[in-house]
Amino acid sequence: MCKLGSDHMSTYATSAIPDGELHSPSSRNDATNARVPISAILGCRFPDRQLIHSLLEDYFEAVHWFSLVVCERRFRRSLSSVDEGYASPSDAPFLTLLSIVLAMAAWYRSKRIAAEDCREWQQWTSDLIHIVESRMVYIMDDRSVTAVQTCILLGSHHVYHGRPNLSFALLGAAIKISHALGLHRHIAQGDAEDIEERKRVWWTVYTWDRFASISYGRPMTINDEDCDVQLPTEFAECPYFVQESTDEHGLDRGIVYSPYQTELSKLYRIASPALRNIFGYLSPGSTKQRFETEYASLANAAMGTTRITELPKLAALAKDSHLVAFMAINVFHAGIVLILLALSDPLSDRAQQLKRIVSRVLRLQEAMGEQSALSRQSGMVLQNLIALLVRREGDAMLGRLAPAMVQAGDRRGQVSRCEDHAMAEATPYGAPLRAHTAEVSGHASAMSPEGQVWPNVGVAQRLNESLASVQHGKTTDAHNML
Repeated sequence: MCKLGSDHMSTYATSAIPDGELHSPSSRNDATNARVPISAILGCRFPDRQLIHSLLEDYFEAVHWFSLVVCERRFRRSLSSVDEGYASPSDAPFLTLLSIVLAMAAWYRSKRIAAEDCREWQQWTSDLIHIVESRMVYIMDDRSVTAVQTCILLGSHHVYHGRPNLSFALLGAAIKISHALGLHRHIAQGDAEDIEERKRVWWTVYTWDRFASISYGRPMTINDEDCDVQLPTEFAECPYFVQESTDEHGLDRGIVYSPYQTELSKLYRIASPALRNIFGYLSPGSTKQRFETEYASLANAAMGTTRITELPKLAALAKDSHLVAFMAINVFHAGIVLILLALSDPLSDRAQQLKRIVSRVLRLQEAMGEQSALSRQSGMVLQNLIALLVRREGDAMLGRLAPAMVQAGDRRGQVSRCEDHAMAEATPYGAPLRAHTAEVSGHASAMSPEGQVWPNVGVAQRLNESLASVQHGKTTDAHNML
């Protein structure tokens, strides 16, 4: 409504009205645009020009290809305005974005050099992250693409490096600001670079929302029906900022970074209906049916993810980029699923094969643990769950676990095998998940050595019990790490 009378209201403040202007034009004056040292604006030391350019090359090498948040040409122009170490207070949003970009670059540089030399870069990371976090209230009050970019990168850093809960909250902020800006809507006319930057930022937020749903097991926030923005356009970008690099390669020689982001966005769009069914409308009454009908898909997805353990060269390359923690969290989830399936039938041939795969996942996590706290911690959780699996296997061998069986009607004493053969044939790794069998005379349930009655259960029940064991093991491991 404010915008309907914008010709007559331009001199009035509307910042207290939802979607109103943050500042009235009359409140701006030349004094607020006076150029001062960057450190005076941010209240903290800031890298000099040479160091900024050097770190930006590290950022483009380690992060930009994976998280396509900034548009290089526009970013370079904004950088040129503060390149001499001076800026105006109105440049604070870009300086905050630049701070998180440099912080991430310094973090990866600290991982590439000798341990005795990395302290300086770790301190730069800490100082620059502090700048961004100290300005979070201002960021969230700044309805701009720059604010969304800052939230994305800060959240991306924290989800992979030790503060995933904060990352989830930052995702919510990024989505809300994006909606306020209309990034989810198609724009037919306007500046080409501005439109392209908006598309890049939106699809990065979109993929982050889907990734978070899978990683946290929570409902998605973005509804596909609300979005009609096109995927990013492919064009070359120049990753060179240091003078020596530009002299060697030239600013015209660029790299097309967008295919990875585009294909990932397409994949998540295809997966969105399944994610919505799993996380968006999960109800207790459908749990049993979901386990039985989606068991094969769950197993196949986990097996496919763990194939990364067969590509050691790719894993080695990932250690020096933003991909390392992304790989770690995905193979961790796959390892959890495989342990869950093995726990449901610990003496089966399939469980033995699953254990071999889980051991490779653990070795990969240990190899990446030098670069990622997420890898180190998930490796510890996997070790704890492997120990749980070994104990369960021992209990089964010693008869301490009751057979899993399905009662046929109301006939007492009849034992049947709990198996869906067609579902098992859909799995890629051999024999079906068979129930242990035992001769139980005159009873519809088995008796443990301790006198505990074990009910007849099916695949869903066994998987539920295994999941409870895994969750208990993860909780125990978390307490041990505190």
